[in-house]
Amino acid sequence: MNYFKEIIKYTLPFGVYIKWSAFKNKKLLRERAERLKKYARLQSNELNNFRQYDYEESIRVLIAQKLDENQIRFGSIPEKDLSFVTTELKKCFHENEKLTLLHIGNFVGVSLCYFANFVKTLHEESLVVAIDPNIEHRGIFHPEDYVKNLISYFQLDKNVLLIDAFSLEKNLKNDGGVLYTKELGMQNEIGCSHSLKNIAKITDKKFDVCIIDGNHESEYLSEEIKYAIDIMKDGSFIVLDDILYWEDVKRVFDKWQTDKNFKLIASSDRIGIIKVLK
Repeated sequence: MNYFKEIIKYTLPFGVYIKWSAFKNKKLLRERAERLKKYARLQSNELNNFRQYDYEESIRVLIAQKLDENQIRFGSIPEKDLSFVTTELKKCFHENEKLTLLHIGNFVGVSLCYFANFVKTLHEESLVVAIDPNIEHRGIFHPEDYVKNLISYFQLDKNVLLIDAFSLEKNLKNDGGVLYTKELGMQNEIGCSHSLKNIAKITDKKFDVCIIDGNHESEYLSEEIKYAIDIMKDGSFIVLDDILYWEDVKRVFDKWQTDKNFKLIASSDRIGIIKVLK
């Protein structure tokens, strides 16, 4: 077919070829316009089929994609703890306040979608900026694919901005304390790094809340908090997961809540919420 087209191109008079090409292009443009209209109708129908976010439904959606339920649940913040966070945060913001959240550590998107739904219910234009390097975790490769599916399923697309990068420097994968074997190492990780520093280059004091549930190593976590503060508003809030039974996180939490520039707002057997005073 391509050979035949080339023959026509070089044997037809130039003026005839130009007219033939214009006719063909108009046809392609009409077809494209029809496809765009069809897509707009489908998108409109999808938006009208509103799906209220539900924690257990998010688990079912992920299981339907052949993920192991135990890995999903053990790797995600439980619903009762997410509810604890949002209940406490509701006390700190106005009912219709537009919020901007920073979410570090997405895994397969359960807590991310929970918080995105929370801020969306406060204000339709609220946003969650979510950072994760999209590396294998708990035996799940390319977890961001599942995050995107969950975001789209619950129609949270415009309320989430995904950043596929490490929050700071590239670091060793850590699955529940198990680091790389000799066969696998940091050299296998490709992608961007230092996203917190780079966000600071393009915005200043933007975020109302920062939720950190990524790297649990104490030094890395402390650095994440330090750089996150540079892009957070005065009076904003830092939420940490695993504050009691993960020793490195507990150490960091104990340190920051006693700093004079921070104030402990609330804590549970898993979650700590600290207010940034300045």
